[in-house]
This record gives sequence, C-alpha cells and structure tokens, in this order.
Amino acid sequence: MEKSHISQRFLSGSSYSLLSNLYRTVLNFLVIIVFARFLTPYDYAVAALSISIISVYRIFSEFSFSDYIIQNRNLAENDLSTFFWVNIFISAIGCLLFFSFSNFFSSFFDMPEVSGAINVLVVSLLIESIGFQGRTQLVKSLSFKAISFIDAISATIGIGLSFIIVLMGYEYWGLIGVFGIKLLFSHLIFFFYANWKPAFSFKLHVIRDSFDYCVPLVFSNVLMTTTVAVKNALINNFVGKNELGVFSKADKIASIPQMVIVGPLNRLVFPLLTKFQVHTKGYNENYLYLAKLVSFLSYPLATIIACFPSEFIILLLGENWIQAIPVFKGLSLACFAYCASNLCKWLFLSFGNTRRLLYVNILRLLLFSIVILFSSRYGIDGVAYSYAITELALTLPIIFYANIGTGIKFHDILHSQISAIAVSFISVIVPFCIWKTLGSENLYLFLLIVPLLYFSIYLMLVLRLDFIKEFLDNTSI
Repeated sequence: MEKSHISQRFLSGSSYSLLSNLYRTVLNFLVIIVFARFLTPYDYAVAALSISIISVYRIFSEFSFSDYIIQNRNLAENDLSTFFWVNIFISAIGCLLFFSFSNFFSSFFDMPEVSGAINVLVVSLLIESIGFQGRTQLVKSLSFKAISFIDAISATIGIGLSFIIVLMGYEYWGLIGVFGIKLLFSHLIFFFYANWKPAFSFKLHVIRDSFDYCVPLVFSNVLMTTTVAVKNALINNFVGKNELGVFSKADKIASIPQMVIVGPLNRLVFPLLTKFQVHTKGYNENYLYLAKLVSFLSYPLATIIACFPSEFIILLLGENWIQAIPVFKGLSLACFAYCASNLCKWLFLSFGNTRRLLYVNILRLLLFSIVILFSSRYGIDGVAYSYAITELALTLPIIFYANIGTGIKFHDILHSQISAIAVSFISVIVPFCIWKTLGSENLYLFLLIVPLLYFSIYLMLVLRLDFIKEFLDNTSI
C-alpha cells in the first residue's frame, strides 16, 4: 500500500471518525457544562468508581478477540462464530460474578450507591457483547463511515435519556446512563447493521491459537483499568471523596485530545497498518508517515489546553468548579503524553507484542500506585502534578521499548513528532502574550481572540511544510 493510497484511506476514514467524534465531543461538553450545574463532586466520584470497576468486566467479556480478528489476516469466515459464542459465555459468567460482589465494592469504598450502579451497568455490558462481532467486522473492512454514524446516533440517544434522568432528580444515575445507554444502543445497532449472523459452531483450536495474542492483551487491559480503579480508590481513601470527584472531572478534560483525536484515529490506523506484512520497509515508512499525520492533528489541542487551564475549567464547568483549576493545571501537563500514547500502542498491537504491553502496564500500575500514595500527603494538587509528571517521564522509555526489534529507528519516531510539537508551541506564543497582556477575565473575549488566532497561525505554518503539501497532493486536495 503506497503513501498515496494510504493517504486517501486515512483521509476518508479519519474525516468520518473525527467528525463523528467532534459531534460526540460537543455533546459531552454539553454534559460537562449542564450536568456540572446539577450534580456534586460526590456524584462524579460514585460514577467514576462504578465505571472503573465495571470496565474490568468489560475487558474480560470481550477478551481482546476483536484486536486479534483485525490483526490476523488468515481467519476463515466460519471461525468468527467461535469467538462470538465464547464472548457471550464469558460475558454471562462475568455478569453473575459482578452481581455477587457488588455489595462488597460498596462496603470497600464506603459508598452504598456503587452497588446499584454496578448491577445496572453489567446488564448493559452483557447486551453489548452481542454486537461486538458486528463492530469488529466493520472495523476490519475499514467501514468507518457506518461506524461513525452509529456511534453518533447512539451518543445522542444515550446523552438525551441521561439528561432526562438527571432532570428527574436521579443525580449520579445520569452519569451512569451516559456510559451504559450509549453502549447498549450502539452494539445492538452494530449487530443488525453488519448483516452477520453467528453459526452454531465451535472450534477449540481457533480459541487456542488466539491465546498467545489475546491473553497478555487481556491482562494488559485489565491492568490499565485496574490502574484507574486503584488511582480512584487511593485518592478516595487517602485524600477524600470530593477530591476524587474534582480529580476525575479535571482528568477527563485533560484527556480531551486523546478522546477527541488520538483515540478515534487509533481505531483507524491499527487496521490500516495490519494491511502490511510486518518487518517490511513499507510498514516502517507508513508507520512513521501516519505517526506524523496524527501528531499534527493532536498536539495543537493539547498545547492550547496546557497553556490556558484556568480558562478551560471556568468555560466548561463554571464558577462552582474553581477548586478544580489547580488540579487541572497539574493534569494538563499529561496531555502530551496522552497524545504520544499511539506511538507505542500501534507497535505493540500490529507486531503482536502483547506480552511487552503487559509488562509495561504492570510497571505503570506499581509506579502510579507508589506515586499517588507518596503524593497524597500534599493534597489533591500534589497528586495531580505527580501523576502528570510520571506520565510524561514514562512516555519515551515505553516508546523505545515498543520499538525494539521492529526495524524502525527510534530517532525517526522522535523526528516524526518534533515538527508538530514545535509548530504547536510557536503558534501559541502570540495569542498567549496578547491574552496575558489584556489581563481580562471575559471568557467571550477569550473565545473571540485565543482559539481563532492560535489555530489560524498554526494552519498558516503547517501549510508551508513539505510534509503537509505531500499529504494534500497524495489525496488530490
């Protein structure tokens, strides 16, 4: 697959993915802005703990079969039914286990509301397992137009119903609904839209062959989710419940570049890269090409968030959340680490190095647990800065570790990111100086000056780069 072809596929898929994600981000901003007026930090703490716990169940129920199906180009059509039925079975067992232990989680976190939230979420996730194969087939065939429309429709339904729940006075149930209802509707639609129906067949060797790839990836994803759950538990127990709500809210805003740009593009780039034979010159060239493209899309948003943390908090959450500003200032430093997370993940997954990913996440769990424990004595602000600095410090070593044995030069990966980072920071100098000189607290004036000026300067600079001209030529724009 030459660069001209991959440029066209990237542009086509990314345009639908980013537009859909932009639409869902606008909806999520409305949730942030509106829900913050109705809910308390305690409500966000309940939702954060419940969702982080239930995410472990979600990982086991899917068992990373979708990544294996996308990565493995040799699977026969009738092999897919085996994965479907195993997925349903694992989901049902997990559902029963979490029903049984929901009261334990409530007692452990001293939050009675967590039990009911978990029981509701596991039912929606059990139904989600029905549609996982349909979504996987659409991803593998690069049908991102259909995926984007389904995601947008499901988000609209989920957020709309959740807002009604909040208005009815059910508080944190609205936050639970944003997560659960969206998954419920999207995967039911995927099941019917994909026009794929499972056959009553089961091949043990198909599951056995997938274990080398899936088992380390499953436990790696469990460790990632466990890291979030442990982080929430440590903050809840050593800093405070309200502080956890503030941290959770600030961290979600700091993750906007990852959620809005990097995440959707990861779902596109991974199946694109699997079209290449690994350890070839074509793979290496296109990996670096896509890494550079994604960096030019993600770093600008991370830069403007990191440079204007106070304005973002007040703009999105309102005056009632001023206490979150120092926390967000710390966490905003991690925006750049979130943007660079794709660089190692593509290598781990497409080369099948899921064991390495497992080792990385073991290290992350241990390190973040220690950092949060030691920094909790300095309050939630100290936790935020320590967490972000640790995230940044781990970025380059993890990329280097993922790169070993791939044939891609480490300095080439770094070089693919430098121009986007440099242009992002150069572009912010003028609007930053103007805004600080004005010394204004008028957010309407901020919106009129800073974002428009920043992205205008950024656009003028990138259009002068040969790399962007090459991309535009390849896509016939």
